[in-house]
Formats: sequence, C-alpha cells, structure tokens
Amino acid sequence: MDKLKSKFNSSIVIITSLINKKSIIIIGVTNDIIKKISAKEILHKLTKKLGGTGGGKSNIAEGGIKNLTLLPVELKKIKKWIDTKL
Repeated sequence: MDKLKSKFNSSIVIITSLINKKSIIIIGVTNDIIKKISAKEILHKLTKKLGGTGGGKSNIAEGGIKNLTLLPVELKKIKKWIDTKL
C-alpha cells in the first residue's frame, strides 16, 4: 500500500480481493487527504453498505465484506461521496 501511495502526491487507494470466497478490502489515504477524509471513514461507509466489518487508522484500514454483488455499485457511490469531501 505504501508503495502505491508513494507513486502519487495525493491519493486514495482502494484494493479489493477475493480469497476463499471471502472478500478483503484495504484502503490507503495519503497524509494530505487525511485532513479531509480518513481511510477508516471510507472503510466504515463501505462495510456498512456491504455487510462487513473492519478497522484501522486514518491512513490505512482493512476489513471484510459479505455482499460482493453490490461492490461495483458501492465503489461508484463511494467515489462520488469522496469527491464531495475533497
């Protein structure tokens, strides 16, 4: 995650993966964006909509989600929500 964030001056990185029928989501936020929105805040918003749990810090958070069918729709919604915060 740190390598991805270091390639950009200002970024939010969201990685999802499916392992053994369980979905994992990891969110990283660069330090300049933390003042406006945290990785933990983004994660909690996604896990609430997708039936999951997770936690973390302001710069990195991870969790698991259950409702994979809604993931593409919720990622589009979260992007719009993030745009309003920045």
